Amino acid sequence: MRIADERLAGLLKAVVLEPADDARRLVYADALDDAGCEARAEFVRVQVDMATMQEAGIQERADAEAFLAGYERLLGRERQLLDVAAAENWAGLPGYVLEWTWRRGFVDAVRTSPADWLDHWAALLELAPLLTTVLLTENPSVTYFGGKWTWQASLLPPGGELRFTLGNAVVGKQLFLAGKMFDDAWSHIRFVLP
Repeated sequence: MRIADERLAGLLKAVVLEPADDARRLVYADALDDAGCEARAEFVRVQVDMATMQEAGIQERADAEAFLAGYERLLGRERQLLDVAAAENWAGLPGYVLEWTWRRGFVDAVRTSPADWLDHWAALLELAPLLTTVLLTENPSVTYFGGKWTWQASLLPPGGELRFTLGNAVVGKQLFLAGKMFDDAWSHIRFVLP
């Protein structure tokens, strides 16, 4: 591994650990520039700028017209860079991730099956600062814990806690799993069931 690759890996880990910290994202963008990945670096900066502008809003701005023009310019550049992102596979996600969205220059949300989430969540959390995971519900069985289990995923209000209930008919047991029981790394992720 090259020194630049090691530096980028360390900075990516910092972003993953603190997904709300834009300063870490911008330091990562600087390192991308240093590594010769100018388009990727620009993409991070463009999306961070867009998110900052969205949060600031346009209400009661004296410079509303200039503000909107700046935002539209960023939006156009983002579209161009998204084409480059797809061509160069910036997401770098494995095939079991069916869809993803970008936010602030990084993959922010993924769409995958509960079975793949259970099997690969740790690897996914190393690749991106995920804040949302959409779990597909088409395949109700999974091989897990050494046997065939059926699962049911549900979101429980009011906090929207994700719960997996896995049952194994052979042994007649049910195992209740909640994200926090698996790892505290899930605590910041919002789960969605379509």
